Parts: sequence; C-alpha cells; structure tokens
Amino acid sequence: MVALFVTRHQELQNGNQSPFAVFNLVNPSTTSWLDMISAVQEFCDVEMVLLSAWVAELEKLDASAREIEEQWPALKFLPLLRITPSDAIKPFGVETSRTQAARATLKGLSPPWQDRFRNWLQ
Repeated sequence: MVALFVTRHQELQNGNQSPFAVFNLVNPSTTSWLDMISAVQEFCDVEMVLLSAWVAELEKLDASAREIEEQWPALKFLPLLRITPSDAIKPFGVETSRTQAARATLKGLSPPWQDRFRNWLQ
C-alpha cells in the first residue's frame, strides 16, 4: 500500500494523472470458474446450475420482504444479472496495469490454483 501511495503521489506531483485515478488490487492472472468449481464442491454442498436458472429462482423470491433480502444478498444484483444475454458470459477483466507498474509483486502473481482455492475454503 505504501508503494502504491508513493507512486500515486509522484504521478500527481508530475501532473501525469487525473486526481481520480484508481488502483485495482486484484490478481491480474485469472483462471476459469470451471477450473475452480470442483474445489468448491468438495467443501460446499452446492450444485452447479446455469445462470439463467439461478436468476429465475431469485426472481421468484419476494424481494420486498426484509428477511428474504438478508438471506439472499444476490437479489441486490438482479438488475445486473438480467442484462446478461446468455449463459455464455464473456469474461471481463479488471484493469491492473497501473497497480502492476507500481508493485512488481502483483505483476508476478500466478493464477489462483485449485490447491490455493481449497486452502481459502478451509
């Protein structure tokens, strides 16, 4: 964080960037959800379903009931989920080039592997 702050301060001092710049602190190397689902299923009794089926089930819930909203936080994302044209969601990325330039450690991260993911779930 200190290195990011220093980089940001230097950019502002040099007039190189807008004062509204953002550093995204995420792993720039990705993996697919399908590669990770087996690890999830080892620890959680869940069934993989199509996104459209999941959205249909969420839409059946009475979102106006406070206890339902608390039990199903995904209801807050229904407008976003509805705009997805199909179950073949195109992957999207998060811009991390500025963060990687500021921190070599982030630049060298490998994708999250199943064994690491299992550790997170434990």
